[in-house]
Amino acid sequence: MSKKLGNYPDPLHILDAYGADALRLYILSSPVVAAENLHFSEDDLASLTKNVFRMLWNSYSFFTVYAEIDGWKPKVETKLPENILDRWILAELQALTSEVTEAMEEYDIQRAARAFAPFIDNLSNWYIRRSRKRFWKNENDTDKEEAYGALYTVLVSLAKLMAPFTPFVSEEIYRNLTGEESVHLADWPKAEDSLADKTLSQDMYLVRERVTEALKLRSDRAVRVRQPLASVIVPEAFAAPLQQIFCEELNVKKVKKGEVLDFDWEITPN
Repeated sequence: MSKKLGNYPDPLHILDAYGADALRLYILSSPVVAAENLHFSEDDLASLTKNVFRMLWNSYSFFTVYAEIDGWKPKVETKLPENILDRWILAELQALTSEVTEAMEEYDIQRAARAFAPFIDNLSNWYIRRSRKRFWKNENDTDKEEAYGALYTVLVSLAKLMAPFTPFVSEEIYRNLTGEESVHLADWPKAEDSLADKTLSQDMYLVRERVTEALKLRSDRAVRVRQPLASVIVPEAFAAPLQQIFCEELNVKKVKKGEVLDFDWEITPN
């Protein structure tokens, strides 16, 4: 980028359009922090804003709206939640905490900064999307209480982890959720071994992959998701709660383990 050539967007325009946090995270997750070249792209910055900050803020807004309606207050949890989605997102949080902490201790800022986008995608597009009905219940049962507790824990811990990278949005979320003075005065979070579950994380990742493949097969054959099917065949055997996720996502009555026919992939370079 050259001031003489003017081959970059106006910094004030960037700050006005996307905010300082988005610009910080974009630069900190780029090769420039490793002393490599950066081809600045406003399109990439816009994509980051949409896929990270908008998702994060929507997740936070979802929680605050329903917590206020139900008058929910945070409580100290002493046991693992029963719902597999809660256990999964908490396990993913421990993995994120370990990843970011390790990268920061090694001064690998780029690696640390890039860890947030996949987690926020998991939080928004899988955990919250699949848990909405639990927050919509009229009765305040144990399942609803555990869902609130898990999402609150995730949002507060995520604000702490992102604070060095995105200080403003992290401060807003943390102060509003906890009522404390500042996220920048809080202790750095530590991963809890009791909540970590690599097997569950791997299984859920595989479930999402298989669901994506099955939805593609439906699309290729013009079979809409609203049309129920008798069964889906997958090469792996999954636990009952994960099979239920399969059935709901794909609108099938049963999940079977068996040999899956090969199919061709077509890869189009970007």
